[in-house]
Amino acid sequence: MGDKDRVHGSLEVLDLLYREFKNGNLNEERLFEIITQKYPSFAILYSFYDWIVSHKDADIELFLKKMLENRLRVKKTATNLLASYKRFFTYSRSSQVLEVLKEVKNLEKVYITESRPGREGVLVANELLDTGIYVVLGVDMIVEEFIRESECVILGSDALFEDSFVNKIGTRIVIRLAEEYKRPVFVLSLPQKKIKEEYRRYFKIENEPPEEIFPESHPRLNVVNKYFEFVPLYPHIRLIV
Repeated sequence: MGDKDRVHGSLEVLDLLYREFKNGNLNEERLFEIITQKYPSFAILYSFYDWIVSHKDADIELFLKKMLENRLRVKKTATNLLASYKRFFTYSRSSQVLEVLKEVKNLEKVYITESRPGREGVLVANELLDTGIYVVLGVDMIVEEFIRESECVILGSDALFEDSFVNKIGTRIVIRLAEEYKRPVFVLSLPQKKIKEEYRRYFKIENEPPEEIFPESHPRLNVVNKYFEFVPLYPHIRLIV
């Protein structure tokens, strides 16, 4: 599930759970059970649960308003920090990253790889092309060349912990290459994506449909199709949250 679908899906689930909670069909215990068992990788839902617990008269509109305010603040901060860069590398699809790239004044080109198997990078390329931005698109294995040609790396995140963040599989390689070529790395997130350490054991990165990689099952074949991975917050990463 790409960033666009994940955020959209999280908000749909959030709205459904909120209505069930307000109508008295769910108590706090059952709400947490549903989040951890059915939607363990939806970071926003953990924050919403904390919001529900700490605000007995919790209003979903206020929660969403706070999230939007934070999103606009992160966008402004990132746009200002990136004003001096012209060539960017990004990976997979982050709606936050897209918003920032569309605002950077001196931007000349964006490098991005396909991001298989979902090929979210192709979606990003199309979205950027529609806004008049010059895009360099390639297969995932060309990532080293693209990072070398860029001036900085900008990434999103699906979840944030004290010592790590969650992003598309392959992000660790991107960050290590950026360090090797001395390219600054900017990671965009939101306070609502930050998960308390006590919830870490519930957060799960599950295997996605194997047929996306190999169409047939076989008794001697194990297809690993994980979309996401935990990425340490290395010292050279600039986290904007």
